[in-house]
Amino acid sequence: MNSKSYATSTDLMCSKCGEIQVIYRHFKKHKKPFHIKDMWCPNCQTDSKFIELKDRDILYFRLLDKEEKTELEQLVFDNLESRRNGGKVKQLAIRK
Repeated sequence: MNSKSYATSTDLMCSKCGEIQVIYRHFKKHKKPFHIKDMWCPNCQTDSKFIELKDRDILYFRLLDKEEKTELEQLVFDNLESRRNGGKVKQLAIRK
């Protein structure tokens, strides 16, 4: 990106190990939450599918109030909640 373009950070969660990575996207090209992106995971040492969270804190509080969560939303919520409580990060094991 050149110095005159605007970029914002986006949190992505590895579907295999739950590792959260931060990338920067052009301001106008942001994806919706739960978009799947293929990336290299430094923790797994392999290519894996990452789930786009945008901002992990905002997503956590949105999912906290949501009564009926999908399976993917529940797995992401459980992982974010265990991170906040200092517990072990759960593996997501998303189906291919």
